[in-house]
Amino acid sequence: MPLALKKRLPEYEFYREFNNTTRSFKTLLCFSLNRENKTLWDLWGYTYNDPCQSHAESIVLKEIERFFKENHPDTVQKYKLTLYMSFSPCYKCCESLANFLKSEERIDLHARASKLYFSQNSSNQKGLQQLKHLGVSLKVMDKEDFQDCFYLFVNELKQFEEWPDLEKMSVDYSAALEAILNQTLLHWRAVHFTQIPLVTLIMQRTTWPLTTITETGRLRVKLHTNTALKMDGLAVLKELKGSFLLKIKKKDLNLYTPFG
Repeated sequence: MPLALKKRLPEYEFYREFNNTTRSFKTLLCFSLNRENKTLWDLWGYTYNDPCQSHAESIVLKEIERFFKENHPDTVQKYKLTLYMSFSPCYKCCESLANFLKSEERIDLHARASKLYFSQNSSNQKGLQQLKHLGVSLKVMDKEDFQDCFYLFVNELKQFEEWPDLEKMSVDYSAALEAILNQTLLHWRAVHFTQIPLVTLIMQRTTWPLTTITETGRLRVKLHTNTALKMDGLAVLKELKGSFLLKIKKKDLNLYTPFG
């Protein structure tokens, strides 16, 4: 689909693509560009990714580059670029955004995503971390963001209708994004859990901070997929293959001691 400039997004498309409890096979992106301290937008619209051609982020960036070239705006003037996305950007789009920001230092980017795009993919994680390093405001959309997006890009005269589990999924995605943006890689060879018989866990990576629930004689590891593995004693070694993500709370630090 071509870029729709200064056009309202159809209501049914908004609810279909931005619903954070369902999956979609395309990315919808609504954007606005305005001068710093100015309310009125200089450029706005929406677009979808073009399969096998261009991603939605690249389509918008090309349009902004064209706008700057044709209108010859003051290079000192600061601009705010706001993106409302049905999915967070993939690694390649993160790179495109990063390169654009490096060449256009006048841009202050604010990105709001309804869902995370393959958040366990290490390349996508690195891309999001790169954007954070460049000062991009990255956020998972909550109810207020959905309301703002609906008001600004769909219909300012109608009330946004919340779908079931919107807030629950927003909290879950927010926790996952926070973990990605703040993760610390730990290279521990082994861990001893004081409440469990000596268990040697071969770990290459640990994502921080996440969640661990401990019980006497048993360790429960809660994964991103909202499933849980119950591991007893040395039997844990049969459950693990290669690297894995162990969710930890800082308050549980006293439950384990790295050694070796």
